[in-house]
Amino acid sequence: MIDLETELKALTPEDFYRVYAERLQVWRLCGNASCRRGRWCRGDPFRCCRRFAAWAEAVKASAKAERDARDPAAEALRSELGLRLRRLAETVRDES
Repeated sequence: MIDLETELKALTPEDFYRVYAERLQVWRLCGNASCRRGRWCRGDPFRCCRRFAAWAEAVKASAKAERDARDPAAEALRSELGLRLRRLAETVRDES
């Protein structure tokens, strides 16, 4: 597993947002057809991440509500997703 924090420290702010957009596959929900066709962010990654910050918070809340499944593998995945979404939302909030 790649150490995400080490990887992110070496990036420019635009590249930082592009990494999050790519890892979260934000292009799947993007209104820009070229992003969906290319399957990666072809626009302004900061704008995309900012637009989806509220969505990320909703996903985090939904994952938290589903914890009653108690599947250890699924819970580990939800925990990792929640951590990444929280970091994305905090970063977007700090940049605003």
